[in-house]
Amino acid sequence: EMTKIKAQFDEINVVGEFTRDKTYNKRTDLLGINLKVGYKNYGLMTKFDGNIFTGLMGKTFETLKEQMNFTYTTVQSIDGQYGSQVEGNSSRSKFNGLIGMLERKEIDIAVADLSIDLARVQCADFGGYIIEDPSHAVILRPDRNLLFSAYFSPFNSVSKISLLFFS
Repeated sequence: EMTKIKAQFDEINVVGEFTRDKTYNKRTDLLGINLKVGYKNYGLMTKFDGNIFTGLMGKTFETLKEQMNFTYTTVQSIDGQYGSQVEGNSSRSKFNGLIGMLERKEIDIAVADLSIDLARVQCADFGGYIIEDPSHAVILRPDRNLLFSAYFSPFNSVSKISLLFFS
């Protein structure tokens, strides 16, 4: 008998009998455990209306809740922030916001569109990517009398010469 196992990026075919042990079942069935969920209402991404989560992140979380058999109680971000490092903060926590709440074990999980960086990874486990959101730089629209040389003025002389020869 062949069983397909789908992972995030790959599909693996296993030949032979495939049984899931009790440890595996605990990963997919949380047996009705109640999780403390921190959140920050933010536009179309995450909204909590007092009853259920909506928005892209909220609906994803509600789907996980149904599939994995758990319940939750909610706690809004203590200071309305996602979580930045705060200098001079107590020795118990290096972060504010949702990340700080995770770090201090005030919540079990955060439902928010959190970005991942090295400092945050040191105190919180990010379960994987749900969406990729490319970042863009926004600058003031230049005046209509913009000179062609304005595109090259940020570069030093060596860079300008390299652009001419290697482009």
